[in-house]
Amino acid sequence: MATIEKSVEVLRDNQLAAKNQFATNTVKFIDSAMIKMESQLKDSENELKSFRKGKDVVQLESGGARTSERLFGFELEKDAILRKVAYYNTLRAYLNDSNDFSKLPAPSVAGIDDPNITGNVSKLITLSVERANKRFVVKNLNMYEEFDSKMIAVRDVLLVNIASAKQALQYDLNMITGKINQAESELQNLPENQQELFKIQRKYNLSDNIYSSFLAKRLEAEIVKAANVSDIKFIDTAKDIGGGNIGPKTGVNYILAFFGGFLLPFVVILVLFLLNNSIQHIEDLDKLTKIPVIGVVGKKHTLSNLSVFERPKSPLAESFRALRSSLQFLYKKSNLQGAKTVMITSSVAGEGKTFCSINIATVFALSDKKTVIVGLDLRKPKLFNDFEVPNDKGVVNYLIGSSSIEEIIHSTKIPNLDLIPSGPLPPNPGELLMNENLTELIEHLKKSYDYIILDTPPVGLVSDALELADFSDVVLYIVRQDYTKKGMISQLNLRNKRGELKNVSIVLNSFENKTQNNYG
Repeated sequence: MATIEKSVEVLRDNQLAAKNQFATNTVKFIDSAMIKMESQLKDSENELKSFRKGKDVVQLESGGARTSERLFGFELEKDAILRKVAYYNTLRAYLNDSNDFSKLPAPSVAGIDDPNITGNVSKLITLSVERANKRFVVKNLNMYEEFDSKMIAVRDVLLVNIASAKQALQYDLNMITGKINQAESELQNLPENQQELFKIQRKYNLSDNIYSSFLAKRLEAEIVKAANVSDIKFIDTAKDIGGGNIGPKTGVNYILAFFGGFLLPFVVILVLFLLNNSIQHIEDLDKLTKIPVIGVVGKKHTLSNLSVFERPKSPLAESFRALRSSLQFLYKKSNLQGAKTVMITSSVAGEGKTFCSINIATVFALSDKKTVIVGLDLRKPKLFNDFEVPNDKGVVNYLIGSSSIEEIIHSTKIPNLDLIPSGPLPPNPGELLMNENLTELIEHLKKSYDYIILDTPPVGLVSDALELADFSDVVLYIVRQDYTKKGMISQLNLRNKRGELKNVSIVLNSFENKTQNNYG
């Protein structure tokens, strides 16, 4: 019971402290300003007394008196504007340089009544005080982050409000300065002694007016602080009503914890396993097909597809080097001589076909082998974006006879690696790939390059890639973990059995094994 009452008492005091902080900041700011203003007022008063004592001053004429009163009013307006500008500058510097907003100076000290400014300053102070109070009772980083994000959002809005308010004040300042200059020019016709008296008198009156204003605002802030009360009140104290201790039922909780902690996760995992129809591991492929898995490529964690070139020492780059070694073993086993052609395809879009094409070509090029990537996906070309080359001339232009081979080959920033983009989208991509000019293109490339990488469309969506299989020494079929459906492998088996895809091997892409140990 004592703990409950103490908790409510602390909560009440914290809320009252948050309410009082705004008034407290106002009083502190006014006190510091009044010290400076009190000194100015005494200096002005002494200067006025000294001037009157040392000189015989004639009374101002009525016209000059009216002008002097009007000028005094203008200068009061100008001083009010300058105090607002100074406050905004102080507030902006405080917002930019400090993370503790509980000591923000209150806008009312500068005569600012803009509801946007006062409201947001009050919000910042309240949030800052609440955040500071929470650290004694709660250890929750997420809660602190929530407070910080709210304070940053209010601060950013407040900075915009300050900029807008200063712009409006600058216009007012220009207007009142013009009026002051006009009034001062009218006073130039007065005798010199009267001008000097007026100047000193005006300075004294201005200081006295500002000092009186500060006194009034300080009194207002003290009244507000004294009138603040917490919204939390004790209705009745905690009592023991004889109902016994209220606490956890240990036995029941252990039983519920057992079922909730062991049985429920087991059921969820079982359901997810039964519903999951995508490839997860190499073992899944071993069960579904006799086609060999020639390589496993790790998961990409960057936006760029040039993983091997940009991060040559990464585990991902090592997986492509291992794939290169496997391909070279296949070529050696088949006793292939001269240029080697690799066709890369997949079941559907999104399995990493183009990503693998780029990095397989890169590992060959970095081993001092002249390599070229040919973009034969005429329906959804992507290669030109990765290498930042134009796509206005490419395979399509050569096949229709509008460009030569030399015009469609582009150098890349990777040594020994060239690119032939697909070119503009044709109306008949399937028929265009059956053009005899494609055979001439491949034969010409075999004379100039060691490795030719063909980036083709997915065979599960269109038959374009099947027309290109005859040009290839090896077909790499890309399968992506958690993406490629198991049913797609049966289609691959059928195409391989029919002879539509020969010399095919599987590459498991985007593989992530959280239980594996890293080396090095």
